Amino acid sequence: TWDGFTVQNGQMAGDGAGAYLREKVRLSHCKVRNNVSVDNDGGGVYCYYSTLEDCDIEGNTCSYNGGGVYAYQSTVSNCRITNNTANYGGGVYLSYGAKLLSCRISHNQSAYDGGGVHAYASSAQIRNCLVDNNTAGTSSNNSLGGGVYGGGTLVNTTIVRNLSVVAGAGVYGFNDASVTNCIVWGNIVLD
Repeated sequence: TWDGFTVQNGQMAGDGAGAYLREKVRLSHCKVRNNVSVDNDGGGVYCYYSTLEDCDIEGNTCSYNGGGVYAYQSTVSNCRITNNTANYGGGVYLSYGAKLLSCRISHNQSAYDGGGVHAYASSAQIRNCLVDNNTAGTSSNNSLGGGVYGGGTLVNTTIVRNLSVVAGAGVYGFNDASVTNCIVWGNIVLD
């Protein structure tokens, strides 16, 4: 368990420039900010079979997936994930079996899909979150899902004031995506 740390200004050509959590590691009450992952995933935190809780993830960047957090078979809860950037999943990239619980995902940006959250797998879950003021895409590329992009389960979540260049400014779901008891309001598509 890592508890109460500040991890900042890291840069690497690999996953998790701020923190790399693998196999039952817990990161709690930490600040992870201004880290850069070049040519890989998880600019702030790369979370693999681990837990991230009660953390501030801010101002991180990566070249591929999950500017703030990349999560695989992991739980991310009670975190504030803001002002991060990536190609896919500016704030968070949820891969197989990942859960995003009671988090605020705000003011993140993706070059392509999932400004706030990119839920890659149908087993991904987003519950009791606020996803607001995120942006998917730029004027020069196609992008979907300003707030949330992907499959999986979306429950009791508020998705407001997000922006997308092409479609699904609030939510762009596909395959077996499920949206239950959510508020999706005030999202804007530019195209």
